[in-house]
Amino acid sequence: MSNTNTTKRAGIVLSLVLAIVVAFAMIVTPSAFAVKGDAGNPGNIVDKDGTLTIHKYAAPAWKGAATNNDGSVQSAPTGAEALAGAKFTVKKVTGIDLKTSAGWAELEKLKNGTPSAGVAVDTAVLHEGTTVASGEVSFTLPVGVYYVEETELPAGVTAAVDPFYVTVPFPNHTAAPTADNGWLYDVHVYPKNVKTEKVKKAVAADTPTVSTGSDIKWTVTAQIPQAVKAAATFKKFELVDFLATGSVLSTETAPVVKIDGVNATVDTDYTVAEDDYTHAATGKSAKKVTVTFTTAGLAKLDAAKGKNITLELSTTVNAVFDNNTVFNHIPSRVWEYNELPDGETPPGNPDLPTPPNPDEPDPEDPIAYFGDYNLKKVSVDKNDPKPLKGAVFCVATTKALADAATVANKGDNCFKTVTSAADGMVVITDLYRGTTDAAQKTYYVREITAPAGFKLSGETREIAVTKTTGAKNAADGEPFVNEPFTETDVPELPLTGASGKLLMTLAGATILLFAAGTVMVTRRRKA
Repeated sequence: MSNTNTTKRAGIVLSLVLAIVVAFAMIVTPSAFAVKGDAGNPGNIVDKDGTLTIHKYAAPAWKGAATNNDGSVQSAPTGAEALAGAKFTVKKVTGIDLKTSAGWAELEKLKNGTPSAGVAVDTAVLHEGTTVASGEVSFTLPVGVYYVEETELPAGVTAAVDPFYVTVPFPNHTAAPTADNGWLYDVHVYPKNVKTEKVKKAVAADTPTVSTGSDIKWTVTAQIPQAVKAAATFKKFELVDFLATGSVLSTETAPVVKIDGVNATVDTDYTVAEDDYTHAATGKSAKKVTVTFTTAGLAKLDAAKGKNITLELSTTVNAVFDNNTVFNHIPSRVWEYNELPDGETPPGNPDLPTPPNPDEPDPEDPIAYFGDYNLKKVSVDKNDPKPLKGAVFCVATTKALADAATVANKGDNCFKTVTSAADGMVVITDLYRGTTDAAQKTYYVREITAPAGFKLSGETREIAVTKTTGAKNAADGEPFVNEPFTETDVPELPLTGASGKLLMTLAGATILLFAAGTVMVTRRRKA
């Protein structure tokens, strides 16, 4: 009777311990355990090697999936993403004999952080391995308790799963647990990683860009990584944006940072700095912008793990590339965690990435597309139009601004002025047209200074800039006609010739007669 009660108590303890262990190992909601018959009786364990197979997946597809946390092979749900590149280490736990009920009780103490003397995780790594394309890695292990830790993360993952304990063998809770006396010697676990979304960047829909010298507004979305352990807090967090050649941080529009949709405060929650960087392979340099979160900002990030940081960053375009584009590299996240009370420091991403080539975009980098437009200034003569130089044109964003443009107000109404060359060509370059190669945008052109000897044109020309509307140094362009001044446009000249002399003589005689009469009247009055 005493042995029976001892066995029952051992079964209860074993079920509770394994429920905890499996919850820790599987990283999903644990199911209830019930010992069936002699399944899980420590006295039935035999000394033979088993295997531990880790199946590594991204978490989302497994949420709500019908799975059993019983150490058996599970069917991956539709859309499950296996993760290659996760490295795991396995260490032996000493001082626990799984063939005894006392050993399983010690396992519970170990899990709760209160192991008895002599129970500890060996410092030596027994095995290590990395998951392959299927997300799997297997280890051959003798009977015992093991501490498993993820030490290297798959690509795109910024938080490892918590370390966990696992036993070999594991109680067999299947419908027919008779094999191996109710124990699984080939144990399967399914720890899940929460993948942190890639940083995203795009040209903002409301960018004020018109041409070189103006700003491009970029929007950046960066997910705040979830720490390996919930208690971990950020020691450092930066967003580093490597700009392309010809772009600098705007002096007109300051960056705007939001944490989970709430505006952060510059100099209180974060600072912004602009520095140079150099691409090692080419030696080319450009600017980088670093957003560094302060202590106050880090506390806000700690409270928003898994949420997004959004950054609105404006850069001034001083030059476009020869293919009429401007790009911006995707920013990098750089972060470190504080040391935890147990002395462990969770892995972060503390190193600044290698500076990219400032002259070449990466495949996912956002691109702004520009274009040119050519006009040709000519005289009105249809049979022999002559090219006219010296005409000054205003380029404006709206017809109203162009219609009202003058030399006096060109600084307000015109974002660009262009003068016709000796061949009459008016080459309007570097006009922003959109975020795709096929994009086009409308602008308005009006003459504000006419060529010498010609009338000012009263036309406002609407132009649609596309990829093919112009090219630098083009030989021809869309005609823009001027009329010369004529005699009817010239003020009347002074009178000359015989008629003029006669009129002047008569006028002079009249003046003399009037003067003589005035003298005679004056003398009579005095007499």
